[in-house]
Amino acid sequence: TTFDLADETGILLWLELPLWLPVVTAESRALALREYEGILRRVHHHPSIAVISLGCELDAAADAGLLDELRALVKHWLPGVLFCANSGSAEAYGGDPAAVAADDFYDYHFYCEPQFFQPLIDHFQRGYRPAKPWLFGEFCDADTLREYAQLQPPPFWLTGPVTMQRDELNWQRESAARLSAAGV
Repeated sequence: TTFDLADETGILLWLELPLWLPVVTAESRALALREYEGILRRVHHHPSIAVISLGCELDAAADAGLLDELRALVKHWLPGVLFCANSGSAEAYGGDPAAVAADDFYDYHFYCEPQFFQPLIDHFQRGYRPAKPWLFGEFCDADTLREYAQLQPPPFWLTGPVTMQRDELNWQRESAARLSAAGV
């Protein structure tokens, strides 16, 4: 598995658990607790797991109570890892910043052009917040809103079959036709 290979080669892993903008009900809360317990039970013995986050871009639906329960599971199964409750930041999605106060680091998802990266850091680096390291799980996406017509020869993912069929790959393939149809 990927975990075994990372253990053997000394590669450190960031495990982001599967919660993203959830609709939290009593049933989904119970399901999240069961799934996280199962995942952590299965992978806890891998020394390559160095960083973990409970979820990605969580809004106010992932309340402090749920995050505390999930955090307790992580701390039980992986006590030595660097931890963040909300990869992508709580305040950027309407979540409660106090719910992630116990995090070991900040992780913001700055999908921006390189010239806007430092201004975003300046904006989110608030003097009243505790100093913590910043780790970026996602940032500076290099294929968003690009002028594909200038790429010669066209990249393989625009012209030929690829293993994964994902919406964003289809959108890239269709970008020239869509722009033309829109009169751009």
